[in-house]
Parts: sequence; structure tokens; C-alpha cells
Amino acid sequence: ALPDTDRVPNDKVRQSVSFALSLSAFDSECRTEIRMKEGLRALSNCLASEEARVQEEALMALANCAFDIPCKQTIGALGGMKNGIGLLSNGELSVVANACVALSRLVFDFMSGLDFVEEGGVGQLASVLSNYCKLYDQFVESKQKHVEDLSKEDLDQEAKKAAQDALEKLEIPDLRLGRAILENCKSCAEQGNVREEMRKEENFFGNMFRMIKHEDEIVSGMACQALANAAFDVEGRPMLLEMNAIPEFVKCLTYKDVDTQLSAARAIGNFAMDSYGRQKLFESKAMAPLVAQLEAKDENGKDAIEPRRAAILAIGKCASDRSSAVELCDIGALSKLLSLMDTHWKQLGQVPAASFSPPHPLAFIAF
Repeated sequence: ALPDTDRVPNDKVRQSVSFALSLSAFDSECRTEIRMKEGLRALSNCLASEEARVQEEALMALANCAFDIPCKQTIGALGGMKNGIGLLSNGELSVVANACVALSRLVFDFMSGLDFVEEGGVGQLASVLSNYCKLYDQFVESKQKHVEDLSKEDLDQEAKKAAQDALEKLEIPDLRLGRAILENCKSCAEQGNVREEMRKEENFFGNMFRMIKHEDEIVSGMACQALANAAFDVEGRPMLLEMNAIPEFVKCLTYKDVDTQLSAARAIGNFAMDSYGRQKLFESKAMAPLVAQLEAKDENGKDAIEPRRAAILAIGKCASDRSSAVELCDIGALSKLLSLMDTHWKQLGQVPAASFSPPHPLAFIAF
């Protein structure tokens, strides 16, 4: 697929073949064959192309191959991590988006996280996120201005029509790019060594918090998933509390996406690990939404077991404080927990052995 012909046809071939391989890589058998036949090396070489479309398609092919751990390791050994980080500063936003997707799958353990840090990935990702936040802030500011113009009573019809036209033409910054950036942030924040470096980067978590308020629910949900990882750390929780993040996590409990529901419930459970966090949760009126999460559904209307389990654990921790325990009783937490114990005891009882979680919903509740 890489013939020694003149440059233009060669780039077209590379682009087409990379696209074909990206689709083929959805199959595990194809991923293995691509790796065994030096396809990952050829795709990695395509990242050095000067043609943006070639880089874009090669990145997506590598991202899809990186669903398998052997492929992740091979891509890393071939310099895929370094090349992907380098493309975060590319002028083409579609290339940046695909680089974020690829890197989100290449950072999967301590060593890959270390590679990401050593290659300057944290600084580059922080810069990409900061630039996206600026674009979104400009969009919000322009939108607000046009809305205010339309609300003015003394505005003539021509001016109102101009403001309405401007509002309709206003385009939100590329949603795919925003989702890809935050997907990368999420995977990086799952690794403790990368998370530590992210905290050191100026306003990194502040910009992620800015995105949790994004008007697009998917972008906001991805930001929630990324930020929730910060709540695992003793150093991270005070930082999030200072940002007043709890109301945003509570809001995310109502999202349709199950992963977002789960991340929000886990974050709330982590805040409830100490008395100060529990007090903040109580003041933020988090108990009622948390109890409502005991009936969580996925986007297809089916029972969402993992978010329910996370909500049970969070309720158990919140109930350590008398004020929260009383409120939980008042809003019917016990009756819902008893109902779940009768109807979902088998699913909700499947807790990992390494966890200190209860075997059933009532194990934590001793009001």
C-alpha cells in the first residue's frame, strides 16, 4: 500500500489504506493480523507524512488497533506515543481530535503513563484543552450578547432580525474535538502518576471543571468522568471542593450516559470519605439525587446496575453523619434499599473481593 511512485498518488493511497485498516481494526482477528504483518509500523510511519488527511486516518487506524494490549505495547515501542503527542499541536483540528483519541487508548497503565509524562504529553494536552476552553468561552460570550440584544425592548425590528440571524449563525466549537480532548484527559487521569503531573499543570483541572458546565451533555459527561478520577486522591478532593464541584457531580447523576452516572456516584462516594466532604454533600443537597440514583436507568431504559451499586456505597458513607442519615430516612432511602435487596440482590451483591463494599444494599445502613 506504500508504492514508490510520485508523492501525490502515494499520499492518496496511504490515506485510503489507513482508512480501510481503521475499519478492519474493529475486528480482534484483524488487529492481530495487522500487528503480525508489520501494519502498525507502516501506520506509525504515516504519522510523519506532511499530508494532514494521511495523519488523520493513520491516527484513527492506530487508535482502533490500540483496543488490544499487545497492539498498545507495539505502537508505544514504535514511537507512536511520541508522534501522537507531537500531533497535538497540529494546525488541523481533525488531526488533533484523532491524536487525542489514539493517546487516550495508548495511556493504559503506569509505564505508558510514564512515557506520556516524559514525552511532554501533559503540557501539550493542557494547552489543547486550554485553547478549546477559550473557543467555548468566546462562543458563550457571543451567544449571551445576542440573547441580551434580543431581549431589549427598545430595539427596532431590523436590529432584532440582525441579532436573531447572528445568533442562528453562531457555531458551537467542534463537539467531536471537545469529546476527544476530554476522553484523553479521562484516560490520563486514571493513572496516578499522570494525574499527579496534571495537578501541577496550571489550571488543568480548572479547565476540565469549566467543561463540566458545557451545554452539550456528552462533553459535560466526559469532563465529569475525567474530573471524577481526581476525587480518588487526598490532594485532589480539596481542590475540587474549592471549585464547588459537588453540585456539578450531582447534576451529572441525571445524565443518560451510564459511565457518567457511575463516575458521578463514585466521585460523591469519595467526597463522603471524610467528615468535611460529607458536610459539603449535605449542604449541596446531594442526598435526594443520590437516592434517586438507586433507580438509575441506561439510555435504553434498562436497569443500570453499576451506577446503582456506586450510589449504594456512597449512601453508606454519607450515612456515617447523623444529619445525612436522618435525611436519607426521611426521603425514603431505606424502603428503596429494601426493595433493591428483594429484587436485585444478586446483581448488586457482585462486588469485587478487593473492595470493602457491602455484600448487599443494607450492609452499610445503621441509622
